[in-house]
Amino acid sequence: GGGFVHPSFGFSQGFDSYRYWSARYRSEQELEDGIERAVSWIDRNGDRPFFMFFHTFEVHGPYRVRQPYYDQLRGEGPAAPDGVVRVMDGRVSASDGFRRARGFFTMESPEGSDQRTRLGEDELPVVSLLYDSQVAYMDAQIGRLLAALRASGPTTIVFTSDHGENIGERGDAGHGPLDDANVMVPLVVAWADGRGAASRVRAQVRSIDIVPTLLDTFGISPAAPMDGQSLLSAVADPGRFQDLPGWSYNPAMNLGISVRLDGRFKYRFNDTAWDPAYGREAWVDLDVDPAPAGDRRPDAPEGQSVEPNRSEGRGGVVLGRLGIGLRGGPGRQRLEEREQQGEGGEA
Repeated sequence: GGGFVHPSFGFSQGFDSYRYWSARYRSEQELEDGIERAVSWIDRNGDRPFFMFFHTFEVHGPYRVRQPYYDQLRGEGPAAPDGVVRVMDGRVSASDGFRRARGFFTMESPEGSDQRTRLGEDELPVVSLLYDSQVAYMDAQIGRLLAALRASGPTTIVFTSDHGENIGERGDAGHGPLDDANVMVPLVVAWADGRGAASRVRAQVRSIDIVPTLLDTFGISPAAPMDGQSLLSAVADPGRFQDLPGWSYNPAMNLGISVRLDGRFKYRFNDTAWDPAYGREAWVDLDVDPAPAGDRRPDAPEGQSVEPNRSEGRGGVVLGRLGIGLRGGPGRQRLEEREQQGEGGEA
């Protein structure tokens, strides 16, 4: 599942067989069907070396009841709803530089109908329970896959996610923003030889480090330079491993670029082509406010929270310390070239 792993995006390159879950099938059966096919493939081919990529769209909107997990988790919480919760995008506007607007939740009852009701803040507990029930359901299904892998012999396994989710954080719904609720994801590696078993690396690492780590694990030299680095040294000596700068970029929603440093500071710079969003920046001290309603500048007093400013100079200063030059993204550069040629105008 997931549109961006479609073969048309090149994800099927190098695989002997590749199956994509088409949207025309019922989404609530996507994970179970995928597990059955994966287990069947392992049963037939697990006696020889193999690489398997398994992706699921299960823990994702629309959120639906997964029993018995919902009732097991809810305690005194709200009863299971008769319907699904969908994430809806807010309306973007030119006055805000076409930046992603905050999303919201609607209850669609029954599923597939046009009867939708917008949910309020007091109804977020049911959304959270739906999400958690899907996590528990996924956990049970992935357990079947892990059992098949164990039966096939020693296997190195990587478990991760491409994004988190806002369930009311900062009044938002869904994913897209560059805050921690979206960009902090799990990364669990179980090596076939048992190295690092039951240990935890507390230093900050990145998704781009996964491929270099796997290549290093199997003694394979990369065909070209890679952005990430192997994490084997972090497993061998976690205490000496230093935080790696974590970059996130969301140009599709005109949210710009973010870098997370030392597991404590986060800097955001919007390099979109559109005013008034271009040039907005924020400096956040996560120890002071892990989920800031506003943003801190480098020169702001400790603990002070302020709205993002439009100073375009500090972006070059902060990123320059990291050896990165940034004076606006490609979109902004193209817009400036058009203006110089007399082609500019208001959007």
